[in-house]
Amino acid sequence: MKRSLILLTGFLFIFCALQAQRKLPKMFAEVSFGASVPIGQFAESSYNGPLDEDQPGMAKTGMAANVTAGIYLKENVGLLLTGGYSVNMQSEEGYRDFLSKNPVSSLSRVYVNTGKWKMYKLMAGGFFVTPLVDDKLNLVTKLSAGICKTAIPSYDWAITGMGGLAFSQGWVSKEKLPAMFCYQVSLGLQYNVTRRVYVLFDVISFNAAAKKDYTAYTMTPVPGPETTVTQKYKFGSVNALLGLGVSF
Repeated sequence: MKRSLILLTGFLFIFCALQAQRKLPKMFAEVSFGASVPIGQFAESSYNGPLDEDQPGMAKTGMAANVTAGIYLKENVGLLLTGGYSVNMQSEEGYRDFLSKNPVSSLSRVYVNTGKWKMYKLMAGGFFVTPLVDDKLNLVTKLSAGICKTAIPSYDWAITGMGGLAFSQGWVSKEKLPAMFCYQVSLGLQYNVTRRVYVLFDVISFNAAAKKDYTAYTMTPVPGPETTVTQKYKFGSVNALLGLGVSF
């Protein structure tokens, strides 16, 4: 994905240069990178098992990247299209605490290895520019909505005895979630380095949610009927991104 973002960024800047020479209507392209800080249920680290309706994301602070292209409809108003990517490592703490509640593991050590949340986003929306200092500094407000895709990270675990010998272990594979609606609101500062090139700092609030049916069977004291639970996932984050843009 990182390679794709770099290639797409290169194409956008080449496209900018070509269109500038042809004197087409004013447009812009920008790329930005920074921190992705999970909030709410996405950051929740307490795990109560797969039968819990509200599933915690157990996500750690990660990174995010956006590539955006836009067109001005008027001097300070326009439309934009954004492709985004974010990655957040999943904390092992929730799984480890949950497995440690098992009586079998009460006198043992529990080891857990987790994967990463990887989010792919495609959104369209609009923006509004408010001049702050002459032609140098602007406040830019953006609102976008679209679709995103992700998968529940895989994880593996092992419970070892006093001598370090594993007497219980297992793994759970990565599982894709359905495409979901997402939206984000951002406030940013845009500083014009030259007439065409600018640097930017965006603070973005991103939100999305998904549902998945989980089927389990009661095994104690005897095998029983299946139980289906609709698991709910929420993906909230605040992203702080620095970037570079060019208008043409």
